[in-house]
Amino acid sequence: MRIICRTQLDCVPPGDIWSRLTTWKFPLLQLVSVFPRPPLNFRTEFFVLSHLMGDPISTISNLLLKIASCQSRASFWKDRFTEASYRGLIVDGHGNDQQAEIALVWKSLAAIIDSYDEWGQTAGNRALEFIRRTLQVEVPNSRNAANTLNRISPTLSLEDRRRFLEICKLTGNALAADRSTKFLPIAVAEGFFIGSVAVAYGRTRQSAALANPQTFINIEAFSVAFSALYFWIIPAVFLASVVGVSQTEKAISRILDRFKQDLEKEFKNMTVDLPDEVGSRFSTEVREREGGIYSWLPVETQESIKQNSYTPQCHSIEPSTGWQRVKDICSKAVAIHHGSLTLPLFAVTYSAFTGILISYLVPPLGFECRHIGEILIYSTWIISALLNFIPFGPQQHTFRFNFILIKDIIATLATLTGIIVTQIGVFNRCSCYTRWGRVGVALPQWKSVSGVLSWRIHTAYPAISFLCIGIMLLIVPLMTARQYELAIRVFLQRDDGVSNLEWFDSVVRLPENIGRLGKWFCRMMGRLRVKVKKLYLRVLWGPQFDYDLAAVQPRG
Repeated sequence: MRIICRTQLDCVPPGDIWSRLTTWKFPLLQLVSVFPRPPLNFRTEFFVLSHLMGDPISTISNLLLKIASCQSRASFWKDRFTEASYRGLIVDGHGNDQQAEIALVWKSLAAIIDSYDEWGQTAGNRALEFIRRTLQVEVPNSRNAANTLNRISPTLSLEDRRRFLEICKLTGNALAADRSTKFLPIAVAEGFFIGSVAVAYGRTRQSAALANPQTFINIEAFSVAFSALYFWIIPAVFLASVVGVSQTEKAISRILDRFKQDLEKEFKNMTVDLPDEVGSRFSTEVREREGGIYSWLPVETQESIKQNSYTPQCHSIEPSTGWQRVKDICSKAVAIHHGSLTLPLFAVTYSAFTGILISYLVPPLGFECRHIGEILIYSTWIISALLNFIPFGPQQHTFRFNFILIKDIIATLATLTGIIVTQIGVFNRCSCYTRWGRVGVALPQWKSVSGVLSWRIHTAYPAISFLCIGIMLLIVPLMTARQYELAIRVFLQRDDGVSNLEWFDSVVRLPENIGRLGKWFCRMMGRLRVKVKKLYLRVLWGPQFDYDLAAVQPRG
């Protein structure tokens, strides 16, 4: 017994440690390395990576809130351009149809307001109100309203407002060109990660089948289990790649400054009431404090986004049918509420559950030492998320920023240390292989144990792993894209107004398309049934009708 396992730490050979790190852990680090980071300064980039690894729940939640903020801005402008007064401003000179030109306009306006939001929701609201009043033709109800309107937009003609909208379109295209979404390289990195997991499973099965003395399926299964704890990184990287980042620190501020200068040059008699914070020398500090770090938004910014949440108008006049009611119920069931921790907590918890379940299914069946390590890593992330609720005053931004940074560094070091000591062999002791002495040692060389491990490495372990990967890679992004479709269209547009991911719209609308196909099939079956019934009656009663009609005809 002492030859097989010891009461003291029994380190794994360095070659095996390196092999398992390159097989199961390095692909995860590759995903971390491509995580988009706002190019404000080195401290901010380091903060973003530390926050990702040390507080994944907050990271995913804040990315969703950033997307929700853009969705609210996009919904506002899309609804405005359903009105005739706004649609009359659009003149297409490029051969596009009107709907495509309208989409190009509201996406550009949403991109402008979303960029101002990096200096706070107040700055975004101010820019939105200025653009809305400039574009809209309204009859004021009071003298004060008339003075305000004339000061902002003094008797702008239809042609002037069209030129104003053209400047907005050019600015939106410039912001779209500046935004680096990095969608393709991240998709490739995630593909390599999934492929590496599949290859690792195949290599383990092949080595075990050849009776390689250096390959133990139970040890490989434990490595998979600890890697599964980090499967939440798949949706986190996806969301960050959709939002994207600017090319340089000053790019957005330069574009918005040029936007203001172009308006002042074009409309000399109009007060360009746009935010001044953009050109300030304290611009970077303001962006850090007000929402320029997409994966970490201060509490004040989160509350502002929730208060500014815009509910789009419903223009549908279709009667409520059974299918419509079913769709409404399903939509509410999977809806993501602004600032909710449900989806981030689900991603982290389900990843931890996957790792714990794989470890549980390694003989001897049951809970043992490794589950304690997995639960401790999961608990570290939960505690790190709870520490975000410590109240700070609005004037304590620097102290709060440093507190979050230190907290995330400690959490990151704690979780990564847990992974490393596990690979070194901290659990290679008899108590961890016998469930603290309750059962005997289940040696993988024994025929009965080997049969169970061989069967599970072919079926249970990869099925559990890839089910979790599939949910993180498909279900969570599709839920996000279904609810925040307009925001994703804004983030993924190019400078020519076209989306970088046109086919994604069909994927997002797959449930609706399936529903339409089902209703069409039922309708066609109903028509076919009526035709078959008529044909059946004609065949059955046709001769009798012919006979009767011939019998009653007069002679001659």
